[in-house]
Amino acid sequence: MTLEEARKELNSYKNLKKKIYHLQLKEQELRRLAETASSSNYSKIGDSPSSLTQQQSQQERFIQLALEKSEEWHQLYEKAECAALKLEGRVYGIAADNVVYGNILSYRFINCLKIKTVCDLMHYSISRVFGLLDEAVEKYSEKWSLPLKSEE
Repeated sequence: MTLEEARKELNSYKNLKKKIYHLQLKEQELRRLAETASSSNYSKIGDSPSSLTQQQSQQERFIQLALEKSEEWHQLYEKAECAALKLEGRVYGIAADNVVYGNILSYRFINCLKIKTVCDLMHYSISRVFGLLDEAVEKYSEKWSLPLKSEE
């Protein structure tokens, strides 16, 4: 894998985690809406029986669609979670070879810390952290010859 592919792959982790978070929220909200709809009774005094039947069928369709969409989002969530775990495994694989490289990749890409924070944690200057980060990404690209998507 090239250095550019390695950087792109490492940077994709933060987007994966955001996607996972938002998919979880959407799934939970749809499930809540479906539960609310299934427990609600929309009948009003004076409604005709055909109107009530129509309301119930619309309610049932909504519940079914909400549960289907919720399941779709749950599958997307699982896919994103799996990709994030594979990426974490790769970063921690670098840590097994070189702890400093593993730490810097973990701080920057897994924990999404800013460079200044990484400098403070590691007690290095900014130029040293950038140098180590470049070396670590190079090591990452050497160790993992194929991008994650190519391995699936």
